[in-house]
Amino acid sequence: MRPALRLIYISFLWQLTFCTADTLATDRDYSGTICDSESHQPIENAYIRISSGQVIAEADSVGNFTFRNQGSNPFEILISMLGYKSAVVEVVPGLDQLTQHIDTVFLEVAPLTAEGIVIRATADRFRGASSANTVILSSSYVEQVPRSNLDPLRLVQTQPAVHTSNDFRSDLIVRGGNPSETAMLIDGFDMSNMSHFGTQGSTGGFSAILPADNISEIHFSPGGFSVRYPNRLSSVTEIRTKTANETINQTIFRLDMTGLFASIIVSDGDRYLMSSVRRSFIDVVKDQLNLPSTPIFGDAFLKGKLPLGSAATLTLIALGGYDRFSIPLGDLPYDDGGLDYRGDRTLFGLSMISSSNPSSSTEIRYSNSYADFDVAYGNKSTPDLYSNRSIERSNKISLDYSLSHSKAGVLLLGASEEIISADFDLSIVNYRDDFGDRHRGMKVDTEMDYNRAGAYAEFGSSIASLLDISLGLRFDYNSFLDRGLVSPRIACKSALSDRLSFSAGYGLYGQDPSPLWLASDPSNQTLPYFKATHLTAGISYSNEPELSVRLEGYLKRYLNYPVAAWDTIRTMVDWGTDYAFYDTRAISADGRGFARGIESVVRCQPAPDLRISLAASISKSKFRGVSCGELPGSFDTEYSLAASASFLPRSWMQIGMSFAREGGRPHTPVDTALSRRYSYTVYDKSRTNSARYPAYQKLDISLTLVWSVGGVNIRNYFSILNALNAGNVYFEYWKVSSQEVRTYHQWERLVIAGVEVEF
Repeated sequence: MRPALRLIYISFLWQLTFCTADTLATDRDYSGTICDSESHQPIENAYIRISSGQVIAEADSVGNFTFRNQGSNPFEILISMLGYKSAVVEVVPGLDQLTQHIDTVFLEVAPLTAEGIVIRATADRFRGASSANTVILSSSYVEQVPRSNLDPLRLVQTQPAVHTSNDFRSDLIVRGGNPSETAMLIDGFDMSNMSHFGTQGSTGGFSAILPADNISEIHFSPGGFSVRYPNRLSSVTEIRTKTANETINQTIFRLDMTGLFASIIVSDGDRYLMSSVRRSFIDVVKDQLNLPSTPIFGDAFLKGKLPLGSAATLTLIALGGYDRFSIPLGDLPYDDGGLDYRGDRTLFGLSMISSSNPSSSTEIRYSNSYADFDVAYGNKSTPDLYSNRSIERSNKISLDYSLSHSKAGVLLLGASEEIISADFDLSIVNYRDDFGDRHRGMKVDTEMDYNRAGAYAEFGSSIASLLDISLGLRFDYNSFLDRGLVSPRIACKSALSDRLSFSAGYGLYGQDPSPLWLASDPSNQTLPYFKATHLTAGISYSNEPELSVRLEGYLKRYLNYPVAAWDTIRTMVDWGTDYAFYDTRAISADGRGFARGIESVVRCQPAPDLRISLAASISKSKFRGVSCGELPGSFDTEYSLAASASFLPRSWMQIGMSFAREGGRPHTPVDTALSRRYSYTVYDKSRTNSARYPAYQKLDISLTLVWSVGGVNIRNYFSILNALNAGNVYFEYWKVSSQEVRTYHQWERLVIAGVEVEF
């Protein structure tokens, strides 16, 4: 038995054999954040009381609080603030290490009249109505859903708006769109791809660079998002990392079959420093993951905060990762190709927030991002078929200003300037594509520098306390294209009752071509912004924590959608979710498409120790190339069903379950005659996306046990991914040796065990 597995196994047996309920129960520090339900702005000086009425904590200037509680039984806290309705929150001691983060508490405004004086909440700031299906996923939710495998991006994949590509990747394919259509932000800083082994120009890869231990919340908006966010065609995923108020000084070590993780957090009042490092051990489970070779990766994260006087703070974040992956020629089971992949990426960001008075705030951000790709692909007949050595750098500065007034509403203004530098060395020799068509080779060896600029304005106000309305206008400019895009948007939200609300929105969304596309062919410099319109409408009911229901319908229409000039049938939606190379020469913007559907999410807590989530969607997406009619998009799965449950039978034990089922993905059948003729997999171009793979389904189960000795917290976790060993199809290919069509499957049943030590 490997040493790492032996350590996990011994720890697991020790806990099951010798630990009692008394040793497993532990004193915990509890933390959370209090926000205004309408503006989502933090509420300062709110009181947190226990059942006896004793005040145990008070929210700080950014709405955070921390308190300590002894024992392992569920208990209630009362949160109150003048001008708001008080909220009772039931806290169930979980397994979130020694410090447990409570889900964000949103207080509803309730003006108080006393002797003719009306007292209103000072944080009553309208921030713009959002989509009904905008979700906030807390860090504790990562552990409750075993399908996430402690990966924040895979947690987002569990949402009904996100379609499944394959188990190997963390692509966010939202409402039928390409992964590159999602904006990715970390604490407000742009990062085009935050995945290990990511595809250039896309947003997915094997797993997130940022471990789940560093996450506080994930804000995911699948459509109809505000003009404050960077322009993308489909969605926004904003990851917010932990702050000092959500934890105490602590050190964490975790070892499992996929890697080693270490984290240190030091806090001194308003100052703090947190850091983490991780190194993979994927070789232990390579066979169960059905990987042809062993990927090696690592990452590091650093965050610090420094007060600048009484009204300003400076925050620093740094994130980096490296990836190494090599497949020798002939080792792939589905062709004779070989792949070498090397990737490095970093993000450095500085943010200064100034709030000299309660009605306004200013934030200045600077970020520097770096990405280095070195990818080579070949086969036995052409070992040097494709090589791509690319370096992309970005320096961005942005300014955001908000001014609020309790009667007039809120005005949001912002502007940004980004300087992009890229160095591309791309080479493709003469080859036949996967349709059997011949192509001439190409060579790109160029450096390019250009600017992106953006500005927005958004005004929101409440009409007679019945309707919140938001009007937004965004402008983006690309100096390389020498053109811009104006994006108008409108959104509204109405409270039909204390628990029932309605929201709707309409707007134009855009996206400029990636630097690689711009460099690959001179004709691409005349491309317009790719565009999409979003129409959303939804209702939500909330009686937290007993029941929460959200239902939303959407219609997304694509304009000026990218189509490869050499493949005038498939559009951009069919690219970028695997590690095949793509010929990036001339691109046409004559594609069209649409995506429409209905999504619903139901969450309930029928008992203090049981949480259940159910989600479903029905959808349709079709795209039109230059020389074809409408065809199903590669992620037109038509329906999805998902369920998850978290059960705490004891304060020291948590059982998790997640199930997902999704309709089969469209695909292009193998052309057996051409495949036999050319001795490699050739697809039938005349039947593009005319067939469908079998439905995808997956059941995951997890068990977590916690015990404490002398102030040291030890967690053992045990997961079975794809417990039913469903043979989900990845793709079909031509097997040359047997002269037949074979199926390549996704993950087999995978057992993961790990141990985590915290002190």
